[in-house]
Amino acid sequence: MGFNIYPKILPEADVHRLLDTSINQSFPRKGTCEPGAVVKSSFGRNISPAKIFQQDFLKLTPFRTRRVRCVMKNRHSCYSRSLDRRHSFPRAFNDKFDHRLEPAYLCVAHVASIRSFLIRMSRIRLLSTDFDGTLLHVHEQPRVLPELEHAITSLRSKGCIWAINTGRSLELTLEGLREGGFRIQPDFILANEREIFIRQGSRWEAATEWNRRCMQALDQMLLSAEKELRAITTLIDSQGGARLVYENGAAAGIIASSDQVMDDLCAEIDALASASATLRYQRNSIYLRFSHVDYHKGASLTELAATTGVPREAVLAIGDQFNDLPMLDSAVAGMIACPSNAIIEVKKAVRCSGGFIANLAFGAGVLEAIQHFS
Repeated sequence: MGFNIYPKILPEADVHRLLDTSINQSFPRKGTCEPGAVVKSSFGRNISPAKIFQQDFLKLTPFRTRRVRCVMKNRHSCYSRSLDRRHSFPRAFNDKFDHRLEPAYLCVAHVASIRSFLIRMSRIRLLSTDFDGTLLHVHEQPRVLPELEHAITSLRSKGCIWAINTGRSLELTLEGLREGGFRIQPDFILANEREIFIRQGSRWEAATEWNRRCMQALDQMLLSAEKELRAITTLIDSQGGARLVYENGAAAGIIASSDQVMDDLCAEIDALASASATLRYQRNSIYLRFSHVDYHKGASLTELAATTGVPREAVLAIGDQFNDLPMLDSAVAGMIACPSNAIIEVKKAVRCSGGFIANLAFGAGVLEAIQHFS
């Protein structure tokens, strides 16, 4: 289930809501785990929950854990029981859950000081930031504000997940982080306005099932909207100031010579694409990418929040361009913001959703938004 990134140490606020509001963080080194730590594991048809329990209990043992709370849940029911080291895996779990028929989650929680974590827990549980024009600007000096990095680090110490939600590919995002001088890495990168990647130490792993569905839907869209895409190709070929971008032999997007040229093209593309039920596009200034109606920044952020157990009310989304509009939606994020350099359309959407428009631009505006909602 989920992104297959378990088991992890997950600090959590309320042991009775462990399975709905988990936070993914790297497993700390021996002796560094604070009270309130949680080991969360997922298991399916071929994995014994009793074996998972033994493994997870051992992970807490170095931290002098004497008593734990064990919680198991699937879609239909939840069962909780307090145990100590002398107990074996309770038979009641097997009686209530047949893991051979349906996957479930098992949590083993250190129950000593969960209340202390509640007190210092951040209101922002998931921070989703656009990259170009939001986190940094090519002409901004310094390109990354040390104060912004400190604010993000502080949020993460209080249980917040940070995701970069960008139109860049994974490789170009990592290159941008290096060139921008970032000293911290996000927990997730939502690339190409749809794909999800998870940081595992120094490696990045794809959310295989979600990314597979994205590509499958995109391929189906390209086939079903072949007529509309041919008409768009003819339009681009007949006009100057723009060119098509191809990927694997298929039209993937458009690059225009100016925002005005792209404005005019988008008006005509809207009319040509209206006959297709699935063909849409994501635009960032002079760049445009063809997309499936169901896959965009908002959809990938919703999927990430659901998988990590973060409620909509605890999600903060910050962006500046057209392609950020799907995530700057109150149905996706409970907290919405944009820097002062955001385009008029974004500011209007943020204002209509009761969000926050920063007085400062780029990274300084992001810092202002974080401070506003913290």
